[in-house]
Amino acid sequence: MTLELRPEMTASPEDLFGEKGTFWRKITGISKLFRVADNIDEVRPHVESRGLLLTEIWRSSWVVWREGQTPEQSEMSFFTDRVDGFVWITEIEVEKFKELFREES
Repeated sequence: MTLELRPEMTASPEDLFGEKGTFWRKITGISKLFRVADNIDEVRPHVESRGLLLTEIWRSSWVVWREGQTPEQSEMSFFTDRVDGFVWITEIEVEKFKELFREES
């Protein structure tokens, strides 16, 4: 199971979320997402092996967190697209991803 930053595999919010992606871009300022896994089940063992938790907080939105943290304090977020189930991170979380999952990236 692979968890890696795939810089050649990018998408815009509109690519992943359709018309809602335009709204998402406006409120977050994020214009690019990077694919990191083929499905969320590939992510789970990598998260758990680091003593972290993975929780779906909203449809297609996941947070990586430590016991005792609130969602606002979470380590980072993943998003899954509803068509293929691919797992994505935002452009602003690339460095955090590399820090948390150093061996895979």
